[in-house]
Amino acid sequence: AKTVPVYLVSLETNAHFKTLNVNTVPVIGGPASAISALHFSNDGKWVGVGCDNGAMRVVDVSTGASMPAQVSSAEVLE
Repeated sequence: AKTVPVYLVSLETNAHFKTLNVNTVPVIGGPASAISALHFSNDGKWVGVGCDNGAMRVVDVSTGASMPAQVSSAEVLE
């Protein structure tokens, strides 16, 4: 997996306030890929990161740590 910076910017001030260094998620038997989607939880504590290879992870915004489980979009849709 490669590490990609995700820059968080305040919508109120338009100022950069945090950079998350997120590991892209390799699919078993495939390469790591680019981040293609982000979605924040309602409370802003978590961000879902989707990769263009169909893999995703959930990241704690305050620490940058990923939840240990990794799933693919195919698993979520089943």
